[in-house]
Amino acid sequence: MTRCGEWLRHQWPLLAIVVMFIILEVFFLARNPLLLWDEPVYLSNARGHLEDSHFGEDFRFPLLEFAIAGVWVFTGVSVLAAQLLIVGFSVAAVVLFWVAAGMVVSGRWFRVGATAAFAFSNLLLYWGFRVYTDVPAAALLLGSVVLFLRYEELGDCRLLLFSGVFMGLSFLMRFPNALLVFAFLPFLVGGQRWRGLLSFVVGGAVVVAPWMVANWARYGDPFWDVFAQAGVIGAYVARQPVGLFFGHVAFSLGLLLLFLVPFAWSLRRRPSRNHVFVGLLVLAAFVLGLANPLKLPRYLVLTVPLLLLACAVGAEAGWRAVGVGWRRVAAVVMVSLVVVQVAFGFVDAVAVLSGRRACYAGGAAAQAISFAEENIPEGDLIISNSWPWYGFYGNHRARSTWSDDVSLVLGEDEEGWLFVHSRGGLDPSGLVFDGSLVSSFNGSCDGTVDAYFVRKSSSVDEVGDGERP
Repeated sequence: MTRCGEWLRHQWPLLAIVVMFIILEVFFLARNPLLLWDEPVYLSNARGHLEDSHFGEDFRFPLLEFAIAGVWVFTGVSVLAAQLLIVGFSVAAVVLFWVAAGMVVSGRWFRVGATAAFAFSNLLLYWGFRVYTDVPAAALLLGSVVLFLRYEELGDCRLLLFSGVFMGLSFLMRFPNALLVFAFLPFLVGGQRWRGLLSFVVGGAVVVAPWMVANWARYGDPFWDVFAQAGVIGAYVARQPVGLFFGHVAFSLGLLLLFLVPFAWSLRRRPSRNHVFVGLLVLAAFVLGLANPLKLPRYLVLTVPLLLLACAVGAEAGWRAVGVGWRRVAAVVMVSLVVVQVAFGFVDAVAVLSGRRACYAGGAAAQAISFAEENIPEGDLIISNSWPWYGFYGNHRARSTWSDDVSLVLGEDEEGWLFVHSRGGLDPSGLVFDGSLVSSFNGSCDGTVDAYFVRKSSSVDEVGDGERP
């Protein structure tokens, strides 16, 4: 058998999963009607590295915008190119998960089942093309995990150096991922392991240090955007209940979570170092998820693959624990659980995406964005409760409606535009401004958008709440 044939014989399940995943992501991408909230921000930040961009938020995680800008050097500013970059990160996450699973379980089909459950989870299918940091950060973390597991096998400190590089990149993609370092430390501290620890730290420092220097030069603080982002979250984000996090975990993995029981049991009986490492990663991911004030489903993009590694270990431990006569029954149960979860992930992703397409394709928001692109010059000011859309589409100066008095939001500007989205929870009658209604846009299910041309009031008393001259 040729080398290629030998590779296919062992890797064809991964190849089949990746091909199917790419087909699904391209299908979902093509039917995506409108960018989500943070996507225009990262795209605007990336555009600012190549040309004039009148909108941006400097406190955002830095690495994604540079990655997008690097792609745009060759493609020009393109939403599609940025989305395909995220698909590339998603494929990398699936491949790296496959490799990691092969290092923690010995049974081939446990590896296949876990990889399929990850690739076709509702989270990865839905977020696998979104211009957010969650999937790239998870891919980079999995790269660090794979290199660390390889180090445990070979003892080559160069592997730890590159594991640290990937960990540093994961941190720059999402700052909270720094907490995952604590899962690595027990294997790097004590005895004669200082060389390994030094290699890991140096690897991380190689990629983090330039970011710190740039922050110091620009803001006088090497960790400026970490503190700036924490300040924004503290000021504007309400803490959500802890139960929401566990609810999202249960919704995303369903009955596969049952395999955590034999996994936990296996850790009590002379577990391998790799299995202990997986357990620490899961623990760190749970601490990270619970500490975050927001319990959004997309934050589980990092947690789900780590949980599935633990589930794969637990499934194999359970398989070995049952009697030989029961293994066929156990196999049927395990395959059924994976198939059901994969089917659920696909159906849920299709339902959510189809509902969003039906609501936003040609809806009020899309009409308002098109109006702004066609009628408002680049660089003009737009104030809105959905400001990121206007900041990227049309390249306008965009500000939030942070005050009911629009004159305060105008600041030094004498005039601008006000776009009020009813679905954003803002009632225009509660605003104080001097201006006139220019156009209204109506959608089937995304409410209405009212566009006003506004001027700074010489005195707030001249115009009462909701009064339009």
